[in-house]
Amino acid sequence: MRNFSDSIKYAVVRNNLEKNNGRICCEICGKELKSINEGHFDHIEAFAKGGKSAKDNCQILCSSCNLKKNDK
Repeated sequence: MRNFSDSIKYAVVRNNLEKNNGRICCEICGKELKSINEGHFDHIEAFAKGGKSAKDNCQILCSSCNLKKNDK
């Protein structure tokens, strides 16, 4: 399955909030996101390269960082 389940997304958001003192921030640049809708749930290890849709392979990125990562 390519997409993350709602329970994985919830856990990743919760961890991000705890790590950033109640703010949702991009894992790469640290930019604060106004809402979770501004963020992208991203595979740390690309799905196309065998990365699983699991909690430990999921991160929240701003759209700019996600697009930059996509170029690599």
